[in-house]
Amino acid sequence: MVSEPDSAASEPESTVSESDSAASEPESTVSEPDSAASEPESTASEADSAASEPESTASEADSAASGAEYALKAPSQLYRSGDNIPYQDEHGSLLYLNDSYTEVTETTSEWTSGWYVVKTDTNMESVSITGNATLLLMDGSHLNVKNNIEIEEQASLTIYTQSADASQMGTLTVEGSSLPYNGGAIQVNRNSTLTINGGSILVSGSYHQNAGGISASYAGTIIINNGIINAAGGGSGPAIGGSSGLQKLQINGGIINAQNSGFAAAIGTYDAAPQVEITGGTITAINTGSYGAAIGGGSDFGTNGTITISGGTITATGSTYGAAIGSGKNGKSSTITISGGTITAIGGEI
Repeated sequence: MVSEPDSAASEPESTVSESDSAASEPESTVSEPDSAASEPESTASEADSAASEPESTASEADSAASGAEYALKAPSQLYRSGDNIPYQDEHGSLLYLNDSYTEVTETTSEWTSGWYVVKTDTNMESVSITGNATLLLMDGSHLNVKNNIEIEEQASLTIYTQSADASQMGTLTVEGSSLPYNGGAIQVNRNSTLTINGGSILVSGSYHQNAGGISASYAGTIIINNGIINAAGGGSGPAIGGSSGLQKLQINGGIINAQNSGFAAAIGTYDAAPQVEITGGTITAINTGSYGAAIGGGSDFGTNGTITISGGTITATGSTYGAAIGSGKNGKSSTITISGGTITAIGGEI
């Protein structure tokens, strides 16, 4: 293990000017019509009750007659199921869902390939994904999974939301109440991929099960492009990363708070080579235990890895014996390259 630099040396000089807090949470690109525009102007003919409601277009009238479902996205903005449902991509650009989709209910526990849409508050025990699934968290919705989401071998899950506004965006909570040993609340298995493009994501691992929050193993990949992610690890399970065989963890944006109190890193790995790349985002990584790093590897069994940082605003606090960015107690050294970003790194006390 490479000896840790003193606290002054562990805080590299910022190479990128720090953005203000407003820049870290991109504004929704969907502009809401103002209230004046959303209410039709009064005319003399509005004495009629029928005239007090905005006129429907011919296509809307036909849809209503056929029993098509409408739901409220934002004041004065209506959409129809399967037709032009707005959402944002990883850059905040407006897109529309025109494909068919499955509405997520408490019994929708097995996902294959296709779109899955959460419209309201929905509670589930667990989710198994065997195909290439895309999840849309609609504004104001909340999907609560009591145990875990399992992305099976060679499958994928991509998450989108409708809004970048934290007070409106949909939420996914994975409680991790009952997790497999060395698993994760969101488990990314062999040759599988998790991509988060938006939404408020809350995940909790399990200390006694050595289970992580968002955990990849055996060539699993985790990519975070946007969203607000709060993740807690447990034992040898990192908050975000992998316990063994993590292929890649790439953070390009978003607001991320990761915490671990065990042997693993808060962001990174435990017993495998950390392969971590950070290009952007506002990241706070804290290891409140005694052994693991904040960003990087775990204790004792960690192997050589690579940590590359080229952007973002990062605050990393290591454990008692762990580095802020690097390895945990008695862990193997990693190759660390920092070429940009605003970084505050606080190493272990000993």
